[in-house]
Amino acid sequence: MEVFAGHAPLIASILFSRTKIRVNDEREEQFLMRSGIITVDNNSVKILVEHCALAQEVNYETIKDYEKFVISKLSNPAALGKIQLTYLQEERSSLERMVKIEEK
Repeated sequence: MEVFAGHAPLIASILFSRTKIRVNDEREEQFLMRSGIITVDNNSVKILVEHCALAQEVNYETIKDYEKFVISKLSNPAALGKIQLTYLQEERSSLERMVKIEEK
């Protein structure tokens, strides 16, 4: 998705996104974002996410290690509270998508 001046208002969820942000048409930064929302209204874009990092600072092996950790925690759902279980299931889904994108 791209957002330009005059874009229609919108609210969308972010599961996982590699996001490019252009600042004053001068420079562009790439971020990896997980678990959040984006709103567009009156030529203003607001992004609120739980996790965000500069794309060049993210190590693929670190992502895979974290994915393994989440999967290991999910292997014993009886030891988790309902909120923990839901959070980890969503993290796993986000990480699986992130890994697929990074493997391309």
